[in-house]
Amino acid sequence: MFFDALQLVVENTCNQKSWTASLNSGFLSLKNTETNLAKLTLSFDYSASFVRPIIVRVKFFNASRISTGVLQKTVYPATANHFVRPGFELTNMMAVGEGKFNLKVHCVSVSFSFSQVQTINIADGKQEIRPDNFSYTKPTYYVSPADLLKMKGVQSKRLWLIHKLL
Repeated sequence: MFFDALQLVVENTCNQKSWTASLNSGFLSLKNTETNLAKLTLSFDYSASFVRPIIVRVKFFNASRISTGVLQKTVYPATANHFVRPGFELTNMMAVGEGKFNLKVHCVSVSFSFSQVQTINIADGKQEIRPDNFSYTKPTYYVSPADLLKMKGVQSKRLWLIHKLL
C-alpha cells in the first residue's frame, strides 16, 4: 500500500469496453535557455498497479499560454506495484499534434495516461498509477559525442580531470 503520493485511480471499469484516464500537472513555470533537445532530460519515478503502456506527454507553452508543441513517450512497467525511474533525452520523445515547437518556453504541462481498449484483456478492478519526483533538466556537464576524445564539449575542467584520471 502506498501513501503520501500523487495517485490516479480508476475504479469500476468492468462495464466499459474502452476507457482512458489521464493525470495532468497543469501549468508548471519553466525557465529554459537550452535549445538542443539532446541536452534536455526528462525523468520521474512511477509505480503502476498493472503492466500496460503508460503515455507520458510534455506540452510546451509560450508566455500567452498557447501551445508550441507536444512531446510524447510511452513507458512500459516491467512489473506491477514497484517504483521505477525512467530517464531519457527529449530527442527520444516523439512530437505529436500541431504547433511550432519552441524549447524557449515559459511553462509546460505534464500528463500521464493509460487506457483499456476492447482488444486488451486486463482484469477489472482498481487501476492506479503513482508518479513522483518529476525532473526536467539540462546537463551540468556535457561532452559532445563527436568531440568525446578531444574533450572539446566539456563545460568544466573538473570533468576533464576526472576523465584523465580514469
